[in-house]
Amino acid sequence: MTTRRPVVEEAVQRVVQEAFTNAAKHAPGAEVRIRIDRLTDHTVVTVGNGASDDPSQEPTGNGMGLVGSPSGSGSSGAH
Repeated sequence: MTTRRPVVEEAVQRVVQEAFTNAAKHAPGAEVRIRIDRLTDHTVVTVGNGASDDPSQEPTGNGMGLVGSPSGSGSSGAH
């Protein structure tokens, strides 16, 4: 396994943390799936969640999730 630069590891941590925060806020009780693929020259983080188990929760936002998230991933060269 290759060692990642600390800035990449920190960006991955922030994205995953933001994913859990968003799921708790917008889909309380939903299952959250996180997949981290560490490839030779880059890392891919895939996030998904199911629907809230709270029937009073209505979907909010545009459903784009973390796309364009200002979580600091851009400073690491993330796409």
